[in-house]
Amino acid sequence: MKLNTVYCILFLTCLPLGAPLSASMAFMGQLLAKYPQAFALYALLAPAFIAQIPYSIPYAVSAPPQHLRRFLRLRQAIQYGPWAWYLGCKAARFGRAHGGTAVLADLAFEAVIAGRVAAQTLGVPLLTMVHDDPVNRLRVKKTPAWFLGWYESQFARALSVSRQTAVICDAMGETYRQRYGARTVTLFPGVEPSACLPPRPLDLAEAPIVVGSVGSVTSPANWNMLVEAVAWLNRRHGDGKFRVLHLGAPPQNVSLSGDVEITGWLPEADFTQALGRIDIGFLTWDFSPEVAETARTSFPLKTSSYIQAQVPMLAFGSADSTVVRFVQEYACGMVCIVPEAEALAGQIEKLVFEENQYHSALQGVMALKDIFSRQQFFDRFERFVELAIEH
Repeated sequence: MKLNTVYCILFLTCLPLGAPLSASMAFMGQLLAKYPQAFALYALLAPAFIAQIPYSIPYAVSAPPQHLRRFLRLRQAIQYGPWAWYLGCKAARFGRAHGGTAVLADLAFEAVIAGRVAAQTLGVPLLTMVHDDPVNRLRVKKTPAWFLGWYESQFARALSVSRQTAVICDAMGETYRQRYGARTVTLFPGVEPSACLPPRPLDLAEAPIVVGSVGSVTSPANWNMLVEAVAWLNRRHGDGKFRVLHLGAPPQNVSLSGDVEITGWLPEADFTQALGRIDIGFLTWDFSPEVAETARTSFPLKTSSYIQAQVPMLAFGSADSTVVRFVQEYACGMVCIVPEAEALAGQIEKLVFEENQYHSALQGVMALKDIFSRQQFFDRFERFVELAIEH
């Protein structure tokens, strides 16, 4: 494999490899396992004690700055300015020691600046990837407008000098091409088809019908409406007919009830077994204007879990959100674009009880395991790297 024998890519990210994995690290975990000799990894904001990782690759970390904790805005200006430049130069020295031929920067926080600096210092091509819009991540933290404007200019600069930018979905690519003139390719890690569970027709005689939730809860408000919708369905169709199963840590600041079961973080084998209990996979983005940019551009990697489970999906969000567009495009479930629990319950009823709705959605899901296969992901990543470096 050419990636393992020709290139050494310096992967620059803010977070360390560890468990539970962030979306970016789960994404990179697939690549590190496939191409262990193609990468050297530099984590910009990682405590040194997380330096043990399950991959045989060169790995270095920088601890986050501890000074000026009481002066948030001054610390932020330093952290994203001279400190980010310093980290970029430090990462470049690490990359040069390991024969780096390109920099792949995971664009978030300081990496927006440090990635470009590392590539320029090394004199090698810059490749970038984005899973959540970095400008909007600071915007929702109520970052001052003057700083946000400067940071967006740095993000635009990183995209302009990047040979290629990997995005998590087509909608993000469309936005960045129009807004920044970026050269984008969609890279979604997908699934191993052989690891997918066998699709199951819905047996209405069995109870409960399980609506599954995986990983982090992106919208407490929408979660609460899901719990309310399930309670409404149980009042209408009989106690215990519907249930919510959350695979992951207990969500914070949300409603819980007897209709909800939470597993906590599970080992892979137990996680796969729990996926087999799900009948409908819940995808959502918040309806609030503050996260509209995220809803339009980001795409949850938990979708892979529902493809692996081979279950129809229920997308709950605004009409232009990525989750709603995905379910509509691939006809793999039901959508609800009205932020009301009763409307959501009505769409669940349609998916479950209307003739052929569940079966039709199941056919759409069955096709996804080939459309978004892990091998497709690897093939696209190899082209992404080779086109960027060799042209």
